[in-house]
Amino acid sequence: MTHSSVPRSFVLLTCFLLVSNSCRGAPRSSQEDLCARALATQRDTQTVVVLFWASWSAPDKLLIPLLEEGVKERPSVALRKVDVDESRSIALACNVRSIPDVRVLRNGSVTSVFIGAVPKGQVDHFLDSLTRQGPEP
Repeated sequence: MTHSSVPRSFVLLTCFLLVSNSCRGAPRSSQEDLCARALATQRDTQTVVVLFWASWSAPDKLLIPLLEEGVKERPSVALRKVDVDESRSIALACNVRSIPDVRVLRNGSVTSVFIGAVPKGQVDHFLDSLTRQGPEP
């Protein structure tokens, strides 16, 4: 199977699952601690979706409205957008390599990550998983 025959959404979802599963139970590195501190909010108990983005990025322009709409429908989840061009030190502390880069902060820890634009259905599924009780998404 060639790379071009694999649906992009499958690749992105697989990457999301691999990265988010690797966050569970893994010891936090000093890089992760620095990132979490840089992104800390006043409401540490709230689930915060952090979007690293740039104004010139076409995938970001597609993803931002989906995340904004989805978060409005889920009051227990907040959205924080970090422009990588304006906040380079935070992007560097969080080791952002590609955008859009979406991370979930819970209780001061990064618990999930996905990179790249995904369709509305996957954004909704992702946000729904954050509002369920139980294990991390």
